[in-house]
Amino acid sequence: MYAEGGRIYVYLIYGRYWLLNLVTGKEDEPQAVLIRGTRKVVGPGKLGKRLELDGELYGEDVTKSKRLWVEDKGLVVEKREIRTSGRRKNGGLCGRPVKGK
Repeated sequence: MYAEGGRIYVYLIYGRYWLLNLVTGKEDEPQAVLIRGTRKVVGPGKLGKRLELDGELYGEDVTKSKRLWVEDKGLVVEKREIRTSGRRKNGGLCGRPVKGK
């Protein structure tokens, strides 16, 4: 999460589930959005399994990745459809980006 915005930050929890975050801040300012699900997949662990996430994605540039990317399809999402939760701070769990990624 200390990388520049646009990087993929994945991490394994409970030795079983890969969770997906998209880094949004400036370098050395740990900020990211946890992608918790989609309309068809509810829950960050289930989403990770469905997307076949693994540690190889860690640090990839979401604008250049061949495995996972974000694109604008012109979909308009109403504000009432967006779900948010309170900020969680896991200080010591935020890994530094792998060099060369």
